[in-house]
Amino acid sequence: MRIFCLILYIFISYFAAAQDISYYPKCDASCTVNHTYYRLCYSEADEQAKWVAYKLTAAQVNNKLCERTDDFRVDPNVKTGSATLDDYKGSGYDRGHLCPAADRHFSCDAMSETFFMSNMSPQSPSFNRGIWGKLESKVRDWAVLYNEVFVVTGPILNGQKLGAIGENQVTVPKYYFKTLLKNDGKAWTCIAMVLPNEAGNRQWGDYAITVDSLEKLTSVDFYPGLPDSVENVIEAQKNLSKWDLAGSSTGVNNSKSKNPETAPKTQNSDKPKSTGAVSKQCTAVTQKGTRCKRLTTSPNGKCWQHGGN
Repeated sequence: MRIFCLILYIFISYFAAAQDISYYPKCDASCTVNHTYYRLCYSEADEQAKWVAYKLTAAQVNNKLCERTDDFRVDPNVKTGSATLDDYKGSGYDRGHLCPAADRHFSCDAMSETFFMSNMSPQSPSFNRGIWGKLESKVRDWAVLYNEVFVVTGPILNGQKLGAIGENQVTVPKYYFKTLLKNDGKAWTCIAMVLPNEAGNRQWGDYAITVDSLEKLTSVDFYPGLPDSVENVIEAQKNLSKWDLAGSSTGVNNSKSKNPETAPKTQNSDKPKSTGAVSKQCTAVTQKGTRCKRLTTSPNGKCWQHGGN
């Protein structure tokens, strides 16, 4: 009977997931990768997912039937080939989960799926094991509180990057996002957050932006399955009170981080240290042949990246 119930639960979970696809973003058909318990949109140029989408329910969070598997491996469903373990070796970056392993304790197959390299992205250890892990835990709390949530998460691959790692040149994103959608039985509501790939300790509300703003940063249409009359309203609001985030602390004690509302939009505007000197625009020329937009107080007129003091 227990085996039958488990099989029935997995079937229902899979069928329900299939019915929820309308709430997920659109992706070029050649880039879409469907796994049993999540789907992703793969960027070959960046060797990682543009986004990973899945539903998380209270039943899934509360049914801890499988331990962490740690079976990292290439994703055979990525036609162009995914990143490899060797790409991350010696890089100094964690293999950061997009769909968290801790969200998939309810099934060993579901747990194992989270260790495909297509579900990994290079994350700073202080970020992955700090504020990002706290946010993943917060999402599980929401799933239990609201019975189910639809999650879309990933790196911001448009604009700022921290470089690339490995033979496959896996992009190291400077920012990550997470957006969630829920229905309380009366109305839909969503929330979006953008976090820099570094240690952080700001209040949750400081990381929140509107989904409309996130769509501009990522060039992704997040909830195309909702009626326009609903989508246009909820995506224009931060909705902090509807997610119990107003004034809510992350509980992380580490270094300060940049405000995500403005940081992705000011790609070349590093704030100079306060030294009493007057800041000026850097005199260096970028690789694109344009003048650097960073500000500097260095006597040689150059910012830190171009040899300033």
